[in-house]
Formats: sequence, C-alpha cells, structure tokens
Amino acid sequence: MHKLLLALFVGVAATLSVSGAVTLELKNGARLVGTITKEENGKVYFHADMVGDVVIEAASIAKRTEEIVAPIATPEADIAPSAPVVPALGTAMASATKLTEDEGTSGAAPSSGAPEGEPEAAVATASGAGAQAKKPVWKRAISLNGSYNSATFEQGKLEGIPASSPIQTGAQAGLQGQQSTLQITGMLLRLTPMTVFSLTGSYGYANYQPAGTVMNNRSAEMTYEYLFSTVDFWFARSTYKEDQIAYIDHYFEEVIGYGRKLVDTKSTKLNVVPGVSLVNEEEGTRFDNEWIASVGFLENLEYTFNSHVALEERFKYRIGVTDRDVWDINSYLGLSFPIIDHLSFDVGATYNYDNTLGPLPARIANSFEKSGFPVSIISALHPEKKDQLLLTSGLQLHW
Repeated sequence: MHKLLLALFVGVAATLSVSGAVTLELKNGARLVGTITKEENGKVYFHADMVGDVVIEAASIAKRTEEIVAPIATPEADIAPSAPVVPALGTAMASATKLTEDEGTSGAAPSSGAPEGEPEAAVATASGAGAQAKKPVWKRAISLNGSYNSATFEQGKLEGIPASSPIQTGAQAGLQGQQSTLQITGMLLRLTPMTVFSLTGSYGYANYQPAGTVMNNRSAEMTYEYLFSTVDFWFARSTYKEDQIAYIDHYFEEVIGYGRKLVDTKSTKLNVVPGVSLVNEEEGTRFDNEWIASVGFLENLEYTFNSHVALEERFKYRIGVTDRDVWDINSYLGLSFPIIDHLSFDVGATYNYDNTLGPLPARIANSFEKSGFPVSIISALHPEKKDQLLLTSGLQLHW
C-alpha cells in the first residue's frame, strides 16, 4: 500500500512538471524565463520572473524553449525522512540583458553563469527553503600611470655667476630639473539582474622643476542604475572633484535621468540618458557657490571590434535652465587592448568645454597685483581656457 501511494504521488508530480518554464531568446541578445499567458496579433504576452508582465513582438523572438523538469524519484527510490526532496519548482529568472565577462556598465545585468541554453534550477526542500538567490557580480579595476626623469640641468648654484646677479641657480635660470608624475584610478562595480552600482576615484600629481607642482587633482564618482525593462533604466550619478592647479576649490554635480538602450548586442552597446543636473562649484567665476539647475543628456557607446580591440565613447552636454550662459560639454574616446587575462593597455582622449570660464578670477588677479605684476599684464591673462584636451594611456588591472 505504501509503495502504491508513493507511485501515485510521483506520477502526479511528473505530470505537473511537464509544462515547466518557457525560455525566450530575443534577437537583441536578451533572454527571459517565465510563462506565456497568450499570443495574438503578432504579440506574445509573457510573465517573466521578477520582471513581471511584458508584451513582446513575436518577430523579435529568435528562439523559444520549454524547459521540461523530470521527476527526480522513482517508485522504488528510498527517500530519506530527514530531508525529503521534491521536484524542482522551476528555473531562476534569466537576466534581461546578458552580461559577458568583458561587458561594462550601462545597465547590463549579470548572466546566470550556466552554459548557454541551460536553466538554473532552483531546488526547494521540505524544510521550506526557496529558490536560490542569484549572487551579485563584482568587478574591480585599478590603473596606475607614472614617470620619473632625473634633472637635465644642474639645479644648484651655478659656477662663475657674479654675486650681484639675481640668478644664482639653474632653477632660477629656468633650467629643467627632475620631473615626476603619478596618476591612480580605481573602479568598483556591483551588478545584479536589476541594478548596477559603480564607484570610481582618481588622483593625479605631477611636479616639474623648476616650475614646481603642475598637477594636483582628485575626484570621485558614484553611479546607480535600475533596470525596469529589457531596454529602459533609471540613472543617477554623483560627481565630486578638486583641482589645485586649475583653482577648482570644489565641484559637485548630481545627475538624474531616464535611460534607454538604443542598441544592445554582444558587440555594440549604445545608451542615451536625457535628464537634469544640479551643480555647485567654486572656481573663480560669477556662479561660485550657486546651485545651478541644468538639463541635458548623456550618451555612451561601447563597440568590440574583436578579442584584441574594444572602443568606448562617452558624451555629456548640459545647459542652465534659468541662465543659458551656463553650459558645458564633456567627451571621451578611448581604445582598450587586452594583453593577458585581467590586464589591458588603454589609451584615450578627453575633451572639455566650459562656457562659464574666462578671464583671470578676481582672487588670483588680486594676489598677482599684490606681488607687483602690472595691471596691463594681469588684465591680459586668461589661464582659465574654456576648452581643454587631455590624452592618457596606461595599464589597467581588472578582476
């Protein structure tokens, strides 16, 4: 009698598990797991795990697979009373956008880690344990650039110089001394099927004798993205920086926007994020310490030529809401060349244009005037150039 009841139980379990979850693979590379509620007029009404109900064009589906969950016991099997095992309840949700090992941010979600086409089975036990949660994916990277050149000319006292001469050393004569540079950039990235969080920081320092310190800056940036469909996401970014040489006492910007993935394939990713920003800065302009609201957009393109070369391009534009004189652009174009696993050589160009910059800030002009500089020279100085081009290269370690 006991064996007969057990056979009936297993038979019913096997019958119920035949209809399993359906996996839809879209032509843009996305993959959804769930159930089809209905199909009509060239549309598929689909209930995806965690994502919820979505409507998909039938023409955009490249492949559909119905997962069959086979019973895990036979009528003759011995079942341990302490931990009875029941048939799998279903498959875990596949990511709305598959993250490969070399993909970056832009709202992408991590893959399940299972081979292509194989589901992640979530097994429940009689003790009440549910489906296994998908673990977040972490990525870390650090770039280090530096150089050192010994002095080209003697910086100490020059022989044969009259004591009455105002120039007594090589440094006073403007002769080149030792030169050193250091730039460090770090990145921390955390991805889940629905969210992307990144934190980056950088520090740059350079000292050229006899000029002295010619670069001393630091910055930090925090980004958060929430993916609420296969192509749409919310975007937020906070940026802070200081630059002693550029007389930027502080710069803070908060950006909030609605992002959309215009192209999302294995080789090409193109995102656009229109939104608003709030800026507070102090760098010697008439807008110092004012909170300025702006509107604009961000654009990000990633293109992988092959396993040896990848391109990244970014562009940002903002313009003040109440004052149209407040506007700037920031763009980046770079190439990455993998050398070995976890190590690549990167080269890039950054271009900035800030329309709020211009003549010498009053605080700097006053200090020059106190030092004895003629007013005619001070009024002609324009060190805060509106546009700036920066070329960078170096090694990046990522893991």
